Amino acid sequence: MSKINSYSENKLFYKHDRIVRAAWKYYKEELNQTEIAESMGISRFKVMDMLTKAKEEGIVQVKINSPVSNCLSLEHQLKENFALKDAFVLPAPQNKEDVKKVIGYAGGDYLENKLSSGDLVGTAWGETLFEVSQNFYVDKQEFTDISFVLMLGGLTGGENALSLNPYDVAKTLADQVGGNCYYIFSPAVVDSKTAKKTLLADKRISSALDKACSVNKALVGIGETTAQATLVQTGFLTEEEMEELIAKGAVGDIAGRFFDIEGRPIDSAINDLIIGLDLADISAIDEVIGFAGGESKVESIYGALKGEYLDSLVTDEETAKKILAKEEEK
Repeated sequence: MSKINSYSENKLFYKHDRIVRAAWKYYKEELNQTEIAESMGISRFKVMDMLTKAKEEGIVQVKINSPVSNCLSLEHQLKENFALKDAFVLPAPQNKEDVKKVIGYAGGDYLENKLSSGDLVGTAWGETLFEVSQNFYVDKQEFTDISFVLMLGGLTGGENALSLNPYDVAKTLADQVGGNCYYIFSPAVVDSKTAKKTLLADKRISSALDKACSVNKALVGIGETTAQATLVQTGFLTEEEMEELIAKGAVGDIAGRFFDIEGRPIDSAINDLIIGLDLADISAIDEVIGFAGGESKVESIYGALKGEYLDSLVTDEETAKKILAKEEEK
């Protein structure tokens, strides 16, 4: 299947999903059209049109007639359990290996409705976030004065660094909306505290970090604590160093900052070597949107949710179920 066909099919799926969402809120949650419009960020007339189409297409009968309705229920549960502003759960792919690509397809469309003119958006790293950036297609005329800024330095080591480089994510998104892109011109992880101190003394780097701290939205991936983790694959952490983090209770990371299953930051040597925002900085951002899914990410996402580092989450159905099951076990 060509990229164009994949994009067209996913656009149709997303439009169908939006109609189902409006129908669910109206008939199941009993919200009025104005409340639905506010919650979805659209006009009341658009809601009326969606509700009409829901009936015309047979989505609304005695019940909401769509397999996506189960995803809507999971979204509601995620928001309730973890105090999220928003959750977008998509059907799990038949091939589990495709979860990053599927989240990328849906995430690109999701961003179209989450970003606004005037936004200053922080970006991090990760294969899933890279997929999102590759599937973000918008009319440049819809956005004005929107900029993207890196929240950490670049990835320059390891054979997989190219596809995981946050420079590419930020630039791709900025190019799509005709916006500015601000870089932190340094490695994400340096060799010593002395090297970090020297780099932070550079006004270009320190000013870029200050700008990163002032973003109103952030797009992040959620790393796992395995040999497949971004930091290991790019050569900034050895497998032995990752094992040490695991021994301390680490279950995941955001922008290289590790946390445990309850979201508590992990004190580790790498914290003193990263050029970028820390978890406290990320928590202070108005809206942090996380993109992650798959079996290996369940504990990572759960820890990020418990630490309240995310305001919105885009994930797949199977991952959402397992996250909720883990919460019920507590």
